[in-house]
Amino acid sequence: MQLRCAVCDDEREFREILLWHLNKFAKENEIKITVQEYESGESLLQTDIREEIIFLDIDMQGKDGLEVGQEIWRRNRNIYIIYITNLGDLFSKKTAQNRIHAFAFLEKPLCPKELYEQLQDICQQISAPKQEGWSICLKVIGKGMMTFPVRDIYYLEYTDHKIRLVLKQKEGSMVYYVQDRLINIIKRLQPCGFLQPHKSFLVNIRLVQRVRQYVVYMLNGDEIPLSQKRAAKFRKAWYGQIDNETFGR
Repeated sequence: MQLRCAVCDDEREFREILLWHLNKFAKENEIKITVQEYESGESLLQTDIREEIIFLDIDMQGKDGLEVGQEIWRRNRNIYIIYITNLGDLFSKKTAQNRIHAFAFLEKPLCPKELYEQLQDICQQISAPKQEGWSICLKVIGKGMMTFPVRDIYYLEYTDHKIRLVLKQKEGSMVYYVQDRLINIIKRLQPCGFLQPHKSFLVNIRLVQRVRQYVVYMLNGDEIPLSQKRAAKFRKAWYGQIDNETFGR
C-alpha cells in the first residue's frame, strides 16, 4: 500500500514533528508514504491536490483551514481531511464537521497514539474489499452449510448460544440461525463494512437507515441498541459510509 499525504500548517516545527511520525508509522506498518509540505492554504490550493490524506491546520494566516477545506471538498470529496486544532478548540471542530464532514481532528501538541489510530482507520478503509460479489459460507442450524451474499446481510445477533442472521429478501427479510462464535464471523466480515454497535450485534453499515441517540435503525425497520462506549466510532464509520456512497469514493 502507498499513501500520498499533504501537511498544510504554517508552523515549521509542527510539520517536522508530524512528518517524523508519518514516516515512523509507514516503517512500522511496511507501507510507502509520500508527504508534501505547505506553509499556507493558498500554496496548497495552487496544486492539483492528488493526495489521499491532508492534514490541515485550522488557524493559519491568510485563508484559514476551514476555507481551504471547503475548497478541497468542492474539488474532490474522496480526500480524507484531518484537521489540526488548538487544544480545546471545540468551536472550530464543530464548524469543520458541519461544513465538510471532516474525517478526524488532531490537537496540538500532537498525540502520536491518536495519529496512528486515524491512519490505521484510513488504511483499513482504503484496503477493505467491496461487498459486491462477496459471499460468506456459514453452518445453519437444521440446514447445513449455506452461502450468503455479504451485501444482503442486515445484521447478526448473538442470542441463546447461537447467532441470529437477518438476511435481505425481495419482500421483507429472512432469519437463519447459525452455529458459530460471533468473534469468528466478526473477523470475516469486519473488512467488508460490518461493525459492532453492541457486543451482541454485528451490523452491515450499508443497510443502516439512520442512527438516533443510542439506537441503530436498519432499512428493514429493525432497531438495534448502540452502546455508549461504541457510539462515537460507529457514527463516524456510518457517516463516512454515507459520503462514500454519495460521492463514490
